[in-house]
Amino acid sequence: MRLNYDCVRDTLLLLEDKLSVSCEGGLTFNLVYLDDFTELLDGYSAEDVYYAVFNLKQAGFISCFPCDAPEYVIDGIEYITFAGHEFLEGIRDAGKWKTINSILAKAKTFSLSAISAAAEGVTSALICKHTSGN
Repeated sequence: MRLNYDCVRDTLLLLEDKLSVSCEGGLTFNLVYLDDFTELLDGYSAEDVYYAVFNLKQAGFISCFPCDAPEYVIDGIEYITFAGHEFLEGIRDAGKWKTINSILAKAKTFSLSAISAAAEGVTSALICKHTSGN
């Protein structure tokens, strides 16, 4: 199965919007159930969304909780980790995402680490451009 990186990005963006935390009597995460979540991501198959969530969990970008049914690995999502937020900040902007995709297509490589590296490079270039007065 191929990992759809557009789905990965859209999954993180939607999770950021849908997940919440409560601090009444302690820190509690308001969970997002995977079955409900797949319906919110238009344009992607359930398999693409589930696989994106599974890989985001493996990368340490989100925290998930297991399902009671043994045939399922993940039942829902608890929160985005700090590493996940850092990754998302690098790919959040649609224009920057388009540039990153262009770079990776030319390099003929797509992976979460390559996306992170390209995002850092694009961010560094933008910072240099703005600090040099150009």
